Amino acid sequence: MAITHNLKGFVTVVFVVLAAFIISSCSLIPDMGSSPPSEGLDTLTVSEGSLSPVFSVDTTDYTVTVSNGTTSIIVTGTTSDSLATVSSNSGVAQALNVGENTIVISVSTGFGTPKEYTVTVTREEAALGTRSVSAGYFHTMILKDDGTLWATGRGTLGMLGTGDSEHVSTPVEILVGGTSGGVAAVSSGVYHTMILKDDGTLWATGRNDAGQLGTGDTTDVSTPVEILVDGVSGSVAAVAAGGSHTIILKTDGTLWVTGNNNYGELGTGDTTGVNTPVEISVGDSTSVEAIAAGVEHTFILKTDGSLWVTGRNNYGQLGTGDTVDITTPVEIIVGGPSVGVAAVSAGLNHTMILKTDGTLWATGRNTNGQLGTGDTIDVDTPVEVLTGGISGSVASVAAGGSLTAILKTDGTLWMAGAYAGTYGNSSSTPLEVTGESVSGGVDTISSGGSHVLIVTTDGALWAKGTNGYGQLGTGDTSVAYTPVLVTY
Repeated sequence: MAITHNLKGFVTVVFVVLAAFIISSCSLIPDMGSSPPSEGLDTLTVSEGSLSPVFSVDTTDYTVTVSNGTTSIIVTGTTSDSLATVSSNSGVAQALNVGENTIVISVSTGFGTPKEYTVTVTREEAALGTRSVSAGYFHTMILKDDGTLWATGRGTLGMLGTGDSEHVSTPVEILVGGTSGGVAAVSSGVYHTMILKDDGTLWATGRNDAGQLGTGDTTDVSTPVEILVDGVSGSVAAVAAGGSHTIILKTDGTLWVTGNNNYGELGTGDTTGVNTPVEISVGDSTSVEAIAAGVEHTFILKTDGSLWVTGRNNYGQLGTGDTVDITTPVEIIVGGPSVGVAAVSAGLNHTMILKTDGTLWATGRNTNGQLGTGDTIDVDTPVEVLTGGISGSVASVAAGGSLTAILKTDGTLWMAGAYAGTYGNSSSTPLEVTGESVSGGVDTISSGGSHVLIVTTDGALWAKGTNGYGQLGTGDTSVAYTPVLVTY
């Protein structure tokens, strides 16, 4: 018997071999008609979740045929495809087309008559018009082309800016200064969020126990409040939110810091924290071009292409050749001084560096292979990372908790570390992310604690990784081993 579900948004059909769990949560038991059951499939049940019908079989020895419109594939073992991905005990079939999708799932162990389901799902149009995205450790902030700001994920301590501390799993719009739109950039920290508006004003929301919001006190806020830098409104060019500290770049090239400073991450020359932004010096008078804040370390890129570091260095994340913390910014050399640095991304305890020749370099903790060096050995001096076995051709990089996302100049996306593999497995060598989500080319990437957000060249938003607080924005809290479309 065919079971029809009209579900809004992107829908996945998940096969899990946890029969006892699924049976206890089932809301629907499908009628299989008069067809005799296949041997080994005495239990084949379906339940309905917020966005996903969940199928369960009582065997790991099976073949799944997934038909979506005019395309059919057979997936077994560790096969993967844009339509479906399965392992020995789980799989995901995706509704790929905007509008109505008919997915036929036939499960067989090779004995008796296969059991077949037909599920009709409706996927709304993708959330086109996404300009950029910033993934925090457990939350995600989304900036659309129209300048509106959206949030999803963990809401603890007000980090989403919704006015409360509730978690959300579908992106909701955030008003900044009481108005919609006008947002130029956003940076997500671990428990706080910093927002830059088109007029150069800086706004903050979330945890403030160490003064990371720069409000002059340590009171948490759940609705964005304006931050004055040097007592002045406006003139902010960029902002980077770290673990419990914030780095602010003004339009005149000066650098300002606020928040926790236990390891020297503020670069003030000591370990005393501040709750109002203070200016710091970085080498000579050359202006600052870009900034990156890790959980407890900071990277500063100057307009001359030199790279400066300060803060915690217990895993070599500063790239200084040792593991000694630093309280005043010092310059590091990446692969020789002849080629300058183009960009830098600081993760939890590791750092990824992109040079102007397109080569990628890494330093710091490597427990999950997040450096992409082919092993899990920590390094304290930047080493080059090959993507697809090739040097160079990297366009951008995003370092997260224990993972790294890499965008190449040809628009292909690669991942190293946690959740890099198709089935959520780690990889110490960058693996290419394939499927519909990246078929048209990737424009922007952002890595969170254990999740990655992907903006494609058509402005669609895709998400992959853990989702315990709804940080993927898919409307539920299910993990996504392959990229899923975000609609809002």
